[in-house]
Amino acid sequence: MTVRREYCITMDMPDVTDCRSERAPQASAGLAVRHAAAADAPAIVGLAADLGYPVESDTVRRRLATLPAGHVVFVATNQDRVVGWLHAFHGQSLLHGDRVQIAGLVVAADQQGRGVGGALLTYVERWALGRGVHALLVLSGADRHAAHDFYRNRGFQLIKAEQAFTKALPAR
Repeated sequence: MTVRREYCITMDMPDVTDCRSERAPQASAGLAVRHAAAADAPAIVGLAADLGYPVESDTVRRRLATLPAGHVVFVATNQDRVVGWLHAFHGQSLLHGDRVQIAGLVVAADQQGRGVGGALLTYVERWALGRGVHALLVLSGADRHAAHDFYRNRGFQLIKAEQAFTKALPAR
């Protein structure tokens, strides 16, 4: 199966405080961001399913418990309800150097436009800067136009469009 994706990157992020005030709408009262915990797995699964990515709670719980070094998962909560999550990892590219890639960012439909995604981006920007990384990369499906606008409004720039391919390898 091929999936058309757009690749976006932002370089040389300004001070994170400025980034939030310039790019993210004011977060709604009661919004908090924290590291994901095993108990968040069902909520993460529900939000992922809304985007068409089915996965089991036990699988997410296991993956959260075994995340490799350089990976982080944040959840946004509003009155103790998980309303969004972001998974990112720090990697290196031979051609592009250090960068943090956002592997997933999902906000509940009823919470979009309320600062949840912006708050999650602020946290990952702080995390990246704390690791000495000054570049973020995100891949976004070609049909996710609202997501493209979201990233562009927060300083991400489209750098190219490509096809994404996958190949299953035999189990040993």
